[in-house]
Amino acid sequence: MLIPFFAWSLIASKFFFTNSKEYNLLETFNALINGGGLWFLLHLFYITILYTIWLFVSVKINPKENFWIDSILMIIVSLVLATLFYFKISPIVKPLLIFYLFYFVGVLVSKYDFFTSVLMKRETFTVGLLLFMILVGHYNYGDSSYLNLLIKYTCALSAIGVFYFFIRNINWNSTIDNNIRFWGVNSLIIYVTHFHIVNIFSQPFISNHINQIPLLVFGSILSIIICFISLWIYEFINKSALLNFLLFGGSLRLRHNSKPKI
Repeated sequence: MLIPFFAWSLIASKFFFTNSKEYNLLETFNALINGGGLWFLLHLFYITILYTIWLFVSVKINPKENFWIDSILMIIVSLVLATLFYFKISPIVKPLLIFYLFYFVGVLVSKYDFFTSVLMKRETFTVGLLLFMILVGHYNYGDSSYLNLLIKYTCALSAIGVFYFFIRNINWNSTIDNNIRFWGVNSLIIYVTHFHIVNIFSQPFISNHINQIPLLVFGSILSIIICFISLWIYEFINKSALLNFLLFGGSLRLRHNSKPKI
């Protein structure tokens, strides 16, 4: 994850996707480590480290998989991150704390079956949908108050629960299901590539006054096209083991035993 994080911002974006001739390595590097560039990869790297530590400790002291022990371990890590945030150690701590909590909720749901049984109940789906519809209109983007943060968390968790119930109860067409799974497996490729595809359109070409329903339909179609283009670009770059290693974090070897098939 760190290789593509640095390679795209330090090499690709500065030498191949820019009109500027100016390049300040130290300034760009400093912006990266403070949350710039493909920031999601940096956060995912830190979260993966935290998860690895949590998993190691959990296996050692919680071999019988007691939910409360795992929860206490998760809370301890959360308190450490909250302390770092309180003392303003780094600007990336706040978003890291937010993403960490969502990530570990997913870890607990996947580890303990009773969470799945609760999420698959119609009552849970109904409550989650109602909470989201009631609160989402009260969320203010950019507001850092604790009340707004609570609304944000509640809406996000409610939406995740609703989508989980919805997706698990849908009988997908096999072609659609295979493509969605395939895009999920190769989401890193799509994530790092799609920005430059979108930037082709330097000016918005969709009216701000368009109704949200046709906007959703058009945006979904455009997103699907971008996913395919991103993976076609990968197919080309994958011909070079070095470029694949730098841009997508692939194995640095001369021959690949497997690759995405579009």
